[in-house]
Amino acid sequence: METKNEYREVESLKFWDKNPRKIKKEDFERLKNQILSLGQYKPLLITEDGVVIGGNMRLRAYRELGIKTAWVSVVDAKDEETILKYAFSDNDRAGYYDDDLLANLSSAFPDFEWSDYAVDLTPPETLDKVLFKEEVQEDEVPEVSEEEPKSKLGEVYQLGRWVYCPKCGKRHNI
Repeated sequence: METKNEYREVESLKFWDKNPRKIKKEDFERLKNQILSLGQYKPLLITEDGVVIGGNMRLRAYRELGIKTAWVSVVDAKDEETILKYAFSDNDRAGYYDDDLLANLSSAFPDFEWSDYAVDLTPPETLDKVLFKEEVQEDEVPEVSEEEPKSKLGEVYQLGRWVYCPKCGKRHNI
């Protein structure tokens, strides 16, 4: 599949009506600040007719910031399935950050504004595991004693009437 890079008027671009991604207000403000600081360093991914299938949040930010033209990569997406493949590929997070290496960076750059960026510290999950995950049965949740630490990364575990999620680290009442 071939792509072509060009510039398009921001107002001529359309949001993808099937976009499953959302953004919180504070994250959107952070995105706008990054764009103001760093510029447009990554093209929007669009169809030939100007539907943005990768970069809808950036398009929204460009409009709010008054940016008139955007760098785009035009892809040959002839059907909805191909559009979906491009959209998920554009937002695929194949890697994750090593928290020890991040800690080393924080000491090497003490004046860096760390709150301007968000990172993933857990390995990515494939969509099939997220969408078609079977619920954990009560007998599959390992018991732990009150003395054990409350954060066992990588496994769901139960402490009293709470189940701790390995992905978000939050406790959930059962």
